[in-house]
Amino acid sequence: MFNQLVNRTPDMRVAGPVERLRSNFIGGIKHIPVEFTPGERIHAPEPSLSS
Repeated sequence: MFNQLVNRTPDMRVAGPVERLRSNFIGGIKHIPVEFTPGERIHAPEPSLSS
């Protein structure tokens, strides 16, 4: 899923301040605002209705 996201949004960039998770147990990012130009929609294939 991440690969599809990267392929469809090659111009993704950070658009604001990154908020880090403040915890003694877990270190990481809580919020990271981004901007990107949406790519073309990719629809799931239609189910076959043959009987």
